Amino acid sequence: MQKHCTESYGWVNPRGKGRPSIGCLAADPLPWIEGVACQRFFPSREGSKWFQVNIQTKAQTDRSKANSSTKKPQETPHVLTSEASTHLQQVIDRESRYREALGQPRTINDTGTDTFAATSLWLDRTQWASIYRGSRRDVLRALSRLPDRHSLNIDYILGKGNLEGAPNLISPREDEQKISCIMRALDLVIDRCEETVRCTSHNLLCWLLSSRLQSRREVAFNLVAEKNSEIRYRRTQKQFLAFILRTDRMPEDCRRGVMDVKIKPEISTQLDRIWEHKAWNQSTKIPLNTRTSQGLDRKESNEDDEIDDENVEAWELEDDDDDEDAESDYNDSGHFDDIEGTTAGTHQDIFSGVSGGSAASAFAQFLELLFQLCIMLSTEPFLNGQPSSTLLIYFSGILGLSADCQRFRLARQYCTKLSAMIYVQRILFLEQALPLRGYQSIGIPQRQDARALECLDKIRAKYMVLGSQYPLAELISLRDFGRNVARNEPPSMLFHWSNDGETVSHASVQVTMNEFRKLPDYFITQAEALCDRLMFGIQPSIDLSGVKDNMSISTSGHSFIKYPENGLESAYLELLVRAYTAGRTGLAQNGVWRWHAVTEYLKLVSKMEEQLAGGLYTACGQTPRIM
Repeated sequence: MQKHCTESYGWVNPRGKGRPSIGCLAADPLPWIEGVACQRFFPSREGSKWFQVNIQTKAQTDRSKANSSTKKPQETPHVLTSEASTHLQQVIDRESRYREALGQPRTINDTGTDTFAATSLWLDRTQWASIYRGSRRDVLRALSRLPDRHSLNIDYILGKGNLEGAPNLISPREDEQKISCIMRALDLVIDRCEETVRCTSHNLLCWLLSSRLQSRREVAFNLVAEKNSEIRYRRTQKQFLAFILRTDRMPEDCRRGVMDVKIKPEISTQLDRIWEHKAWNQSTKIPLNTRTSQGLDRKESNEDDEIDDENVEAWELEDDDDDEDAESDYNDSGHFDDIEGTTAGTHQDIFSGVSGGSAASAFAQFLELLFQLCIMLSTEPFLNGQPSSTLLIYFSGILGLSADCQRFRLARQYCTKLSAMIYVQRILFLEQALPLRGYQSIGIPQRQDARALECLDKIRAKYMVLGSQYPLAELISLRDFGRNVARNEPPSMLFHWSNDGETVSHASVQVTMNEFRKLPDYFITQAEALCDRLMFGIQPSIDLSGVKDNMSISTSGHSFIKYPENGLESAYLELLVRAYTAGRTGLAQNGVWRWHAVTEYLKLVSKMEEQLAGGLYTACGQTPRIM
């Protein structure tokens, strides 16, 4: 009978043999599950159940059903009265507000802990975690953004209030208009500094580049050649100035709730002189001028595009911003163009043109005060030997915040920012030491050729050599350290191969080798289609085998088109005429440029270059030269 019950019904006599006792419980189940190869178990199955691997036995299912059947049936919910319904809704609303408040950055962003796992040589060197502990990092990033030329008629929201229910932190629209104007004036200040660099001897520029007191560099300091690099370098200095101006204008109680930073009285006084200068009363209703507006509307999704600096290494150009921060800050450059007409009646047009002796004199004095402010910020000494006590070093760390303010950038992502700041500091110091023209209102005389090196060395010894207690020395030291650390940092992108070696993946993107082999054809096809659109139907007959070029020349702007023997010197004129006369799809109409069409045309040019680069990178045997 027992054999029959065991074979047919899986019943096991708990006594082994004989009649089971009345009320005897079934035998204890085994502490492991049969048929599961990977599991952990304890003598008590209550502990084992948390370690089962993707399996549920029939016994467990039956047991769970039995347990659920023993539960008391739920009672039918009562109909809520109006008072109860109102109270419940209030509870739900309070819970919703509480959850929303938890997600607001006003509660102080935490970008890391002090645990061993969260530390690194880079963060230990920068001390960013301690410098910005307790600060509103979202507001710090907002303070350092440049004014958006398309939103100057509304207040700029910096962030939520420091307390729940408090009004938002804002920068008034009038302040934003002035700051935007000052950004344009800063371009003129830097233009003057660059003119001085061009008129300075090679020997002095070698000393300017050196960060050591007794020795010079063999290579000279050079201005950046690429336009994008110039825009990006200037943009970093503009961000710094915008940060200082907004911080100074912020009410003291709000500032204390946002950051732990103090503006020295002499700097605050200089800011007031600029902010209240009589040049602001010289507004004239003139069409807006354009100096360097080209390229400013490109999206800055590659936070650090190519940086043209003799000290920038290849790995610094790979990518930067996580972006960052994929912000479109080229639209916030402080530059204006005349595409959309004129602007009158605001501070935006004050620097578009200056006429009259008094207006020109006031404007010249304004620019000199702005240059003096830049020098004061660059020569701010450390307090108690702490670099972060200076505004420039404090700001430099803000550039190290990620887009979501929840972490800090790696050294490889950050060193290009340092290169931009160092570049601007050097030309400012050269202008202070050896100005091509004197600064009358702030008392800096014109350079004297006989004492040029002596004057430069006086500035270098105090502010520019390693070990000095001023910002530039710290920036150079930090960049040197960052470059060494970056070589041991993980790559910016990690690819994974499948076991069969036929699929490569990054995050959620997967590419098989069969698909990869189709990439060159895809890129080239797209480039050809875009080229046809850009050529407006022109299909010139060119024998590529006869085209001559000099591959050893890497100067920006060099092209085989300029070689007379190629016969392409005037080809662009034919394209210009076709683009001008193409009718509805052309770039001009009735003798006026169609600026929207021009902008779209330039976007297509960039897109074609991207597709062409993709085709060359995937189809060629070596890295192509793409300018």
